[in-house]
Parts: sequence; structure tokens; C-alpha cells
Amino acid sequence: MDLMVAGEGNFVASYIMLEQRKYLDEIFNGFTHDERVMMGRMLWKIDRNVRHVLMENKIKQERGKMG
Repeated sequence: MDLMVAGEGNFVASYIMLEQRKYLDEIFNGFTHDERVMMGRMLWKIDRNVRHVLMENKIKQERGKMG
């Protein structure tokens, strides 16, 4: 995510990153290292797949507008 919009972009990006870390710490509280790694990989794959589907849908919509 590119948040470098203006002078406040760095502050906003830093705040979002801090909140994400807090959220992830809460999610992974009590997990072993191996469990954290496995969950991280699963979340990464889910994120990648969702982004791929969203991009495909966007491309289909653009093609539909042209034709």
C-alpha cells in the first residue's frame, strides 16, 4: 500500500503499521513459533489469492466497458 501522499503520509503509514503489528500480536498470542509461521504463510496465500481475484475482476470490468 503506497501512502506517500503528502507530508502527513509518513505519519499515517507509521500509525497503520503500528496498529497492524498490535493486531497481529493479539491474533498470534499463545501460538508457538511454528504455528505463527504456518499461520503467516496461510494469511499471505489468502491475501495473494484475494488480490489476484480482485485484479481479474477489475480487468473483466474494464474489458466489459470497452466492448
